[in-house]
Amino acid sequence: MFETIRRSINRIDENSKKVDGKTAHICALILLIVSAFMTIVNITTEETTMAWVTGGAAVWLLLCEGVYSLTKKPTLFVMMIFVALYGMCMYFMINGGVEGFSILWLLLAPPALSYFFGIFYGGGFGSFLAVSVFTYMWTPLHTYGYPYPPTYIQRFPIIYFFDLLLCLVIQARILEYSLRQSELIATVKEADRSKSDFLANMSHEIRTPMNAIIGMCELILREQRISDTVRENCFNIQSSGKSLLSIINDILDFSKIESGKLELIESELNIASLINDVVVMSNTRKGNKKIELMVHADPMIPRGLVGDEVRIRQIMINLMTNAIKFTETGAVVLKLSYSKQAYGINLKITVEDSGIGIAEKNLDKLFESFQQVDTRKNRAVEGTGLGLAISKRLVTQMGGFINVSSVYGKGSVFSFVIPMKVTNPEPFIQIDNPKQHNAVAFIRMQKFTVAAVEKKYAELMREISTQLGIRLRHTVDFDEMLQMLRDEKTTHLFIGKEEYLEHKEQFLQLSDTLSVILIQDMIDAVEVPEGIRCIYKPLYTMSVANAINNKSSSSNPGERRNAGISFSAPKARILIVDDNEINLKVACGLMRPYHMQLLTVNSGREAIAMLRSKDVDLVLMDHMMPEMDGVETTSLIRKMEGEYYQKLPIIALTANAVSGVREMFIASGFDDFVAKPIEPGLLDRVLKTHLPKEYLMPPVSAPYHGPERRAGNENSPAPHTETTNIAVNVGIGYTGGDTDAYYEILAMYVRKGQEKRILLEHLVQQQDWNTYTIEVHALKSTSLNIGAEGLSAFAKKLEMAGKAGDHDAIHKENHALLTLYDTVLGEGKMLLEQQGIALDPKTTGAASDADMAPISKELLLDACTRIAACCESYDSDGAAEAANEVSKYCYEGVSLKDAFSRIAAYAADFECDTALELLRSTMDEMHIGKEQEA
Repeated sequence: MFETIRRSINRIDENSKKVDGKTAHICALILLIVSAFMTIVNITTEETTMAWVTGGAAVWLLLCEGVYSLTKKPTLFVMMIFVALYGMCMYFMINGGVEGFSILWLLLAPPALSYFFGIFYGGGFGSFLAVSVFTYMWTPLHTYGYPYPPTYIQRFPIIYFFDLLLCLVIQARILEYSLRQSELIATVKEADRSKSDFLANMSHEIRTPMNAIIGMCELILREQRISDTVRENCFNIQSSGKSLLSIINDILDFSKIESGKLELIESELNIASLINDVVVMSNTRKGNKKIELMVHADPMIPRGLVGDEVRIRQIMINLMTNAIKFTETGAVVLKLSYSKQAYGINLKITVEDSGIGIAEKNLDKLFESFQQVDTRKNRAVEGTGLGLAISKRLVTQMGGFINVSSVYGKGSVFSFVIPMKVTNPEPFIQIDNPKQHNAVAFIRMQKFTVAAVEKKYAELMREISTQLGIRLRHTVDFDEMLQMLRDEKTTHLFIGKEEYLEHKEQFLQLSDTLSVILIQDMIDAVEVPEGIRCIYKPLYTMSVANAINNKSSSSNPGERRNAGISFSAPKARILIVDDNEINLKVACGLMRPYHMQLLTVNSGREAIAMLRSKDVDLVLMDHMMPEMDGVETTSLIRKMEGEYYQKLPIIALTANAVSGVREMFIASGFDDFVAKPIEPGLLDRVLKTHLPKEYLMPPVSAPYHGPERRAGNENSPAPHTETTNIAVNVGIGYTGGDTDAYYEILAMYVRKGQEKRILLEHLVQQQDWNTYTIEVHALKSTSLNIGAEGLSAFAKKLEMAGKAGDHDAIHKENHALLTLYDTVLGEGKMLLEQQGIALDPKTTGAASDADMAPISKELLLDACTRIAACCESYDSDGAAEAANEVSKYCYEGVSLKDAFSRIAAYAADFECDTALELLRSTMDEMHIGKEQEA
């Protein structure tokens, strides 16, 4: 209570220094109207004296208005109003009016004064008036005025006092609540500022390393001299990084939507590119799931549409990702259609899946924030639960609506409709001379385990034929396909992957007379000979149209990575400013395909110095830098003398991608900004927008021709021959196309092969299953490196049996494994002989077992510890050197040569994990290190 009084007094003190002129005007106007009205009434009733008093008050109030308009002093204005009001109140009290009624007007003074002028001015004047009432009524002064009855004289001052007290208490409570409200508002604003600061910091701190991870992966994927394994691993790293980034973006987007700061940036979009982006992302998300992605796109959708492409893509990917998450078998279908409207079109996008479905009671929860339905059943499914909530709000903000229908256990259908303007009404998919094309599709529908998928593919075939206006016949029988090709002139033949693998030679022959197009998944794609073209799933109207129009995309993964490069600019000079060396490498790598002249500096000061001495056409400026950040640097550049520094395009590179950042950068002198991690498509658009138009040229492709042969190899090698069990092309692919490196690895593999084969047989006889499992694990890896995929798969099978403790399977299968191993070694030796590579192993001059010096337990343990540390840190050279050193000794009369030579060999082959497993197994057998563990 006392604290409330203290705070209220402080609040009163604050208010005493503030006078609201607008409120005073309203009060003066009301008093003026009342005074004027009462003057007219008094004149009518011939109350002359009262008329002079009320009329004088009205004139006085008009004078107050004039004084305030000249002085602009609210306090003086209020005091003058109080003079008029006090004069009227005292005259009413003294005069009494008609039968003493006028004194009752005084009871309106406390509520009116406290309301209009607050507890300080209103309460002060009301209290002063109360003193006047008490003085007049309870002293002989009342005998000089109206003769009030004794009841009035005794009780009116008390009634007025309680009237005033009640008004002051009410105002005090209002003041208290106002104080609390102000404090709460301040707390909320502080929390909002803290949240914004946190999001900004989080955005920067997380996006900066994510930029390095995703950017470096992008650079690696653009390289053509990497093996398929490295490419796949790198692609998986990048995909995981993008998944993490999408979660970060969801959180930031939700924050923007909640605060009402999410902007929709409308521009002309390419519907074909939009579908392609969604399909690529969906294929990545699908991974190895045995589900079919299908697309039904109406080719008559206008080519030129206006909308926020980024947000529409985000909604589509959210819906597709959700569908893939909750679907294990069957299909996920993306459908695009439209309806014409006066303002353009309504674009309808539908995502249908055959997943687990949604119970009717949970449908209302779908679009709630941070909510996943049936969380107990879907505990293993990743996600924040923000995707659908964000999608709904984005669709609503675009002026559209989103719907969902579902049958629990059978699947769901999500659809949204958004209005869009049309800039180019031409269909986005067209066939050149459709009547001249006659196509046959040979796809066996029974290979799809789910009947619904077979039905959907049949519908898709009919749709493609109808919408593209071509003749497309479908068959599931190879002989019937041949009959179709003979009966009528067929221009195009579409075949599935499994069908192609079954009849490779026949399809290659057919490719001489017609266009043969293979349809396959991008993951686990097979290489095709030059005469056969390839398109990737999903099969739909645009991919078929591109194939018929001879516009299929490149099958080279490295070239596909650069597909977003729309121009080159050899004359352009670009300055990149960033304090992080990795970020500089990422930016330079992403811009290398543009063939521009790139300059890099590590700080704002270096950038300013560079701009004083170099002519630069565009600057990419990092935001967060020590000493002088990007905003300060840009501000100094804009203040430099000369028109060049005012018009120089400066693009912000920032990991701080929260709401309002674009306006902040534009206001700070930047021309545009690119968020980290850098998205290649956005970078391409920004560069193209801000570089001088005369510098822009068609994109330049620089195909990779493979590494040169090393010096000293004067004679070109004989062309390699494919064998039954060794796929040389696959092995060369693992070396990034380096043929010399491949044959060196093959030679090492063959040299060690016989020793390895004998070891495997010996381990089975000794029932040393732990070491056997380690050895077949190594065989799996090394066999795959040379292209012996069958042997690698067999070794993996027995490795799994060893780990599972299925020793009977190893007994039964080991002989077959060794037989296949012998065959592979024989083929490898033949390939090496064709290349003129000798297999004579180098002599090492190693000492015989009898000459080996003994090693103490302490020294051996110390050496094993060093080897283990090197293996754990992937120091191959250090581990091999230490193991070779130990192999020269014997321990307790037992030679260490065999065990540690094998450890050294695995380490030298960069098989550090295998070397470490073998080391631990050897230490266990010799009981080394057990006492220390105990």
